[in-house]
Amino acid sequence: MKAKQIFEKLVDQWPAKVICFVTALLLFFFYQISQMDTKSVPVKLSVVSDGLLIPVSSYPKHVRVTVRTAPENISKITEDGITAVLNISNYVKPGEYNVPVNIDLDPGLLLIDPLEVHVYPDKVLLTLDEKTFAYVPVKPSLAGTLPRGYESGTIIVTPTSLRISGPRSVVEQLKELQTDKVDLDQHSATFAQQVKVIKNNSLINIEDNAAVSVSVEVKAVRQEKEYTGIHIYFMSLPQNLKIAGTVPDVSFRVSGDQPSVESLNVDDYTVQADCSSILQPGEYEIPLVYLLPATLKLEEKSAESVRITVVSKGPDTVHGQKR
Repeated sequence: MKAKQIFEKLVDQWPAKVICFVTALLLFFFYQISQMDTKSVPVKLSVVSDGLLIPVSSYPKHVRVTVRTAPENISKITEDGITAVLNISNYVKPGEYNVPVNIDLDPGLLLIDPLEVHVYPDKVLLTLDEKTFAYVPVKPSLAGTLPRGYESGTIIVTPTSLRISGPRSVVEQLKELQTDKVDLDQHSATFAQQVKVIKNNSLINIEDNAAVSVSVEVKAVRQEKEYTGIHIYFMSLPQNLKIAGTVPDVSFRVSGDQPSVESLNVDDYTVQADCSSILQPGEYEIPLVYLLPATLKLEEKSAESVRITVVSKGPDTVHGQKR
C-alpha cells in the first residue's frame, strides 16, 4: 500500500478517531486510578538551616503524607522511608516566609510505579531571625535547708558560663542560665554536686550541655555566749591548809561554732587554780586556768588570777577545797 493511501486512511474521519483515542486514554487512566490504594502516614518535620537564619516561631512537628499506589505496594509505604524538611538555607534576611515542605523518599520507594505523593500542609509560615552566639553565666538553684547551726558560704559553679546559640532576639534577652536544684539537706560540710542546666526555651541551644559542678561551702554559724557566777576549783592544796574568807566567782565569754557553744557544759572544774606550790599559810596570787574544748575560743575573762589567804586548819575543820 502506498504511503498516500495510508495517510488518507489515517486522516479519514480524524475527529472521531481522535475522540476515540482520548476516550481510551481516559478510560485507561481512570482504570489505573480505580486500582490504586491510598495510605496516609504522619512524618516528622525538621528544619534544615545551613545559612545565617533560624526559626523564631513555632511550627508543626509532623505533617501528613498521603501516598497512592497499587495495592501490592501499599505495605511498603512507612513513615521510616519518608523525610519531610523545611529548608531555610537560602533565606538571607530576617522576616516571615511561607516555606515549602520538601518530601524525600528512600530509593526503594522511588522504584514503585505508579506512585502519587501529597503532603499536608505543603507550606509552613515561619518567622526567621539571625542566628547568634553568646556566653551566659550559670546561676545555681539551691533547695532545702542546712542543719541547725550551719550556713552556706561561697558557692562556685564550674564552668561559670556556657555558650548558647539561637535567634538574636531571644539570645540577647537571656541574662543567665539556672541549674537544677542543689539539695542542701543533711550537709554539715562543704560539698560539690553535678547538676544539669535547665533549658526553658526550646529556641535556645546550650552547647556542650554536660552537667556543671556546683560547690557549696558549708560552715558552722559563729556564736558567742557569756557565763557568770562560775566558782573556782582549787586543786592540790595540802590537807593541813585551807582558804580563809570568801573567794569571788569569775565570768568569761566564749565564741565558736553554734553546735559547740550550745553543747558546752560548764561544771565545777571549768575554772581551776593550781595550789600545789603552796606549802604554808600566807597570801598567794594563783593563776587561773580555763578548761574549754578546742573548738571554742576564750574571748574575754573577768580574772587572770585570784588572790587567796591560806591558813592552817584547826583540829575540828571540815576538809574542803571548793570555793
